Amino acid sequence: MAFRIEKYEQNRIVLSGRLDNEAIDAFRETLDDYSGVIELDMSEVDYINSAGLSVILATYQRLRKSRGRLVIHNPMPYIREVLSISGLDYLVQVQE
Repeated sequence: MAFRIEKYEQNRIVLSGRLDNEAIDAFRETLDDYSGVIELDMSEVDYINSAGLSVILATYQRLRKSRGRLVIHNPMPYIREVLSISGLDYLVQVQE
């Protein structure tokens, strides 16, 4: 499935597809446009690689400096496992 980004008001972003090297620039640019609290709905993301994890980490670090935060909603079990193995679920709030 091709990667897709849908932007909504109040810093809510819905992602779908594969978050891989082909999608990484669009993902990074989208997140860079937001500040404060960013809500990522990842319920339809079926793959994430280290580049995607790196963008999530960099966004977390940027938001933390300005007292913002990143919240990931509804990741698929595989994505949840990757977030856990990488330790990102200790830094970024993950909600079912």
